[in-house]
Amino acid sequence: MLNSHEVNEIYRYAKARPGEDWASTTVYGMAFNTRFENERIEEQRSHILCLLDELPDCYHEHNGAGWRFLEMDRDKYGHQWADNHITLDRFLQLGIGTGKVTLVKPRGQLLDYMPNVLIFDHPVLVA
Repeated sequence: MLNSHEVNEIYRYAKARPGEDWASTTVYGMAFNTRFENERIEEQRSHILCLLDELPDCYHEHNGAGWRFLEMDRDKYGHQWADNHITLDRFLQLGIGTGKVTLVKPRGQLLDYMPNVLIFDHPVLVA
């Protein structure tokens, strides 16, 4: 079930730790970036994908072109699952880390195209 606790637990587990020499990837989120251990993201992949399935249909590629980052705090049943934007950004980054989530336009490109847009209003797409 999609909830803040699950997302934050997976995030903390998959995040690269100082001094560890594992293969890692840096993922760029809305407000901050995170370096994830590739093996740990892969271990949690099916769990992350199940959580992504809990997002409303408007986020999924088969139903359109994605939806607003700010509205990711509600699941497909309309219940608010996220307690803050940091958790939303962590969930976004976990999804990007699996390769299943993309920003509809790269963050920098969106700011060039619409310089006054609120960055958190950015569209997100789940493949």
